[in-house]
Amino acid sequence: MSSDGSKAVAVVWNGHIWSSSDGGTSWTEDVSLGVQEWRGVAMSSSGSEMAAVGDNTGIWLTSNGGTTWSQAQTAASTGMLTSVAISSDGSKIAAVGDGGGVWTSVDSGASWTEQTTLGAGLSWTSVAMSSDGSKIAAVANAIWVSSDGGTSWVEDTSVGSTKNWKAVAMSSDGSKMAAIVGGSAGSPWTSSDGGITWQEVPYSQSWQDVGVSSDGSKWKAGHTKDNSLLPGTFATTTTTAATTSGAVGSSVGAETGLDSVTLAIIISTAAVVACLCCVGIVVLRRRSQAGDDVQQAVV
Repeated sequence: MSSDGSKAVAVVWNGHIWSSSDGGTSWTEDVSLGVQEWRGVAMSSSGSEMAAVGDNTGIWLTSNGGTTWSQAQTAASTGMLTSVAISSDGSKIAAVGDGGGVWTSVDSGASWTEQTTLGAGLSWTSVAMSSDGSKIAAVANAIWVSSDGGTSWVEDTSVGSTKNWKAVAMSSDGSKMAAIVGGSAGSPWTSSDGGITWQEVPYSQSWQDVGVSSDGSKWKAGHTKDNSLLPGTFATTTTTAATTSGAVGSSVGAETGLDSVTLAIIISTAAVVACLCCVGIVVLRRRSQAGDDVQQAVV
């Protein structure tokens, strides 16, 4: 949506593009492009510039809020594009695809560059961009980050290169990031230093998407187990942790601000105390039984 929240856009797989100009109160279906296998859409700060991608649809652009659309002339027009991101002014755009590579533009989509240094044949699932377009993060089996608008990229090997990354998001300045690993045992990961280092939030669910607030103070991730959201906050050194309670899964660490180390210490201490209590009860019972035996012997 636009930065003031008045304009919003959404796409439907095997459907059309929908837009709203009143904060989502009412929606208009755009059938001018026909039924397409849409997968992602992004909007500039003003809501005038938008980019939409999908399966074998290529990259479609508009600079007038969706009144008219034009297809970008790129080699990605026949691939499966899964996600797209756009800068605040709409001049910089990045799109990724499942086997379709990573594509960037610095002239509002007039020309495109394929980022071939990132490896071929990767199943890219999501891309995020800072408001000025200088910071870009893309995920496939690993997390890749660019700090110069896509000219060069760095793979974060600390998180491994075999995870099924589902989505990535970042704050307006790109300093705070959040990403999620898909699958039934996936978990959220956060970074407070622009993607240099990452910390895992130990909360396994079937994660689908993640978002970060513009100021980088909060993030939220959603999963399909019970259609609920996990809220979190960014820490300076360690990430927010969360524990579950019941089927719904209530966020404990995220709401209280306890980091994963603190929670681990609390849990470990509680376990030790519980064990000591059990030992004490056993000793007292044995002493009591011994006392009864002695008393009976004296009698």
